[in-house]
This record gives sequence, C-alpha cells and structure tokens, in this order.
Amino acid sequence: MISANGTSLLSRFVRNDKQAGLVMVVFGFLGFGAVNFPGTSAAYLAIAEFRIRLPLPHLDMTVSEWSQEGLLTLFFFIIGLDLRQEMATGFLKNPRNAVAPIFGAIGGVVLPVIMFMLINLSSPSTMGGWAIPTATDIAFR
Repeated sequence: MISANGTSLLSRFVRNDKQAGLVMVVFGFLGFGAVNFPGTSAAYLAIAEFRIRLPLPHLDMTVSEWSQEGLLTLFFFIIGLDLRQEMATGFLKNPRNAVAPIFGAIGGVVLPVIMFMLINLSSPSTMGGWAIPTATDIAFR
C-alpha cells in the first residue's frame, strides 16, 4: 500500500530501527522454538537440510548452507555499507564520537573470548570453541 507521500508502509516499517529490531527478536524466538519443540523440530531440520541445486559450480547447498554462506554475506555487506556511511557523513564522522563505539566493538570481541576461556579452563577439549561467542551479537544491535 502506497501512502500519500509516495512511500509504502513496508519501506517505512523497515526504516524504523525499533520495529526492525522487534522483527528480529520475534523471528529469533520463533526459530528457537521451532528447533526446540518436539512437534516442530523435525520439520525445521527437514527444511534446513533441503538441497537447493543451481546449475553453477559450488551452488549445490542446503537451505542452512545458503543461509550461512549467502544471507550472512549479504547481511555483513549491508552492515559494512551502513558503517561506511556513518563514518563518511554520519555520527561517526567526528573521531571523538567514534571512540566509544570502537572500544565497545573491541570489548564485544575480547570480553566474550576471555569469559569463554575462564569458564572452560578446566576443560581443554572445549577451548577450540573460543570464537563462537565473539560475533553473534551484531544482528541484535
């Protein structure tokens, strides 16, 4: 539906950070529920393991692999463009404004690693998982 000023309700909805964040949280909980409830976990796994075959090299992947390789690549590309725009013309253009976000980003990588290692000190076999908690929060920021 197009409004009087020429923008669609969907485009206005997507541009609102709070509403987009709410959608992320809702779908995060739906996915968590779909994996963990006995009635839906089999269907979730069937969809995740469904193969999509395209007639190009290296494009014979499951839905899960398409999500990991394709959608996440697109997601981080968009995050990079947004960061670039902020540094060129936005709030982060002033280096003083960028100090706190830079230290926050560094802390967001380093502190989860330190916490993981402290928790797993007594179990050397699990120390290989240190990278798992480092990059899982950007989607919810």
